[in-house]
Amino acid sequence: MTRRHAIAAAAGVTAAASLASTSLFATPAAAAPQALRNDELKQALRRVDARRRRLLTGRPSASRWEMQNAADGGGDIVTRHVAGTGLHVSVRMGDTETVLVHVIRRFHYEVDALGLRGEPNPVEGWVAPSAVRDSRLPESNQASGTAIVIRPDFYPPGVRGSFTTGQQSDHP
Repeated sequence: MTRRHAIAAAAGVTAAASLASTSLFATPAAAAPQALRNDELKQALRRVDARRRRLLTGRPSASRWEMQNAADGGGDIVTRHVAGTGLHVSVRMGDTETVLVHVIRRFHYEVDALGLRGEPNPVEGWVAPSAVRDSRLPESNQASGTAIVIRPDFYPPGVRGSFTTGQQSDHP
């Protein structure tokens, strides 16, 4: 299955979930099902389409996932708690969320504690697509919810020696 087919399938599931949440399918099981009028179905489909237009940019990130205009707006990017840290991060739901939240937690426990001493910006997840300079750069992956930055103000690109010997892995 190609990514395009997976995204189309996910969009179909999202549309079905959205239709279910519009109370069009809220008929009790014991009651006789009522046929949907074309007007109700058209209205529901318009709402689904309006939500899609509001959330999706139509622009892929460097990782080829579509960037979204909002986190926690009913799309695929949600804010999640990072267990044991007191931190929250906005990431794409699913496997991406599992991996990125795990990386933050491991960094917190195995490299250096995050969010202590009033640290203002210990982790950065999703960013608005308007903040992305070029969708071909790795930074655009944050706008698709598929990347995080741990301590964005601490480790500038290209700088060496930011970690102590104890913080560095013994593995190649």
